Amino acid sequence: MSEAAIVKEMNISGTTSSKKNFKDALRVSALKLVLEMGSEMNVPRSLVYETVRNFTVFISTIIRGITTVITPHVTDQVKVIVTKFISEIESSFTELNTEDKLEKLLVENDLTNEFEVCDVLSECMSSDDDSDLESEDESNRSESEETDFTSSGAIGQNVSDSSDGDDDANEDVNVTRPTTTILLPISFQLKTFFELPNVFQKVITNTRNIQSQGRLNHFISGKLWKQKLRNYADNDIVIPYHFYVDGAQLNNPQGPHTAKGLENSSLFHETHVKKAGFNNIFSYVIEELSKLAEDGIVLNIGSQEIKVFFVCGLFLGD
Repeated sequence: MSEAAIVKEMNISGTTSSKKNFKDALRVSALKLVLEMGSEMNVPRSLVYETVRNFTVFISTIIRGITTVITPHVTDQVKVIVTKFISEIESSFTELNTEDKLEKLLVENDLTNEFEVCDVLSECMSSDDDSDLESEDESNRSESEETDFTSSGAIGQNVSDSSDGDDDANEDVNVTRPTTTILLPISFQLKTFFELPNVFQKVITNTRNIQSQGRLNHFISGKLWKQKLRNYADNDIVIPYHFYVDGAQLNNPQGPHTAKGLENSSLFHETHVKKAGFNNIFSYVIEELSKLAEDGIVLNIGSQEIKVFFVCGLFLGD
């Protein structure tokens, strides 16, 4: 293959647009790989980033070998192109090799919003009580810090206090043990989903078709939904949804629902509910859902800005 053909085949002839497209394609592929690994319930986050770093070393080793073979046989023009090409490949995981870098990349590219950490309980307990609470899940614990995540809200990050020495190991010491809820950006998720091509229009069309049938074959045909609609004007756009609540297992938040795609859900640890109570556990979630119903969200649909109110129909659970 001639040098001109090599340049053409690589599709990076030096133009800004082609190089940008190649770089963007690499970043998207790398991001998908990291997110897919991180979404596996049985794969620790530390292993994900260790794999990314090892994979980067593996890629660099291959590239150095290819460079050694190719560069002696091409002109300086092709060497420059190959060098840029290789540099983009080697740096494809640079922004993804730690948790902080990944979160920063997602936020900067409007793929997520920063998570809100809310304190639902701060209690003073003896070290004996602290040990009893931890022993309930000791067989399932892989780390000293436990966190339950969810697509809409995540309940329970317990911060354990470490002992200063063996001399105090047997003393009954009062410690403060906070329990926090990690509230994922519900408004952001709804806005992102409904601004996808054709999603909003399909939902509105389906909703109006059901309402026009005059039969009790759907939630929005019932009395409860009609009562909720009384709070809105006739020309307001109101979309219903149900919110699912379930207990979570440590290191396996979805439990028996692992194979299912749970959305609009709140996962919580049963021990935290016993300690904090349902009112504290769900207060931040309910506040967020109330804002969706009272203030709504402005969606950018095509060239239009459309205000939509999202109203919770039912809280569901096992």
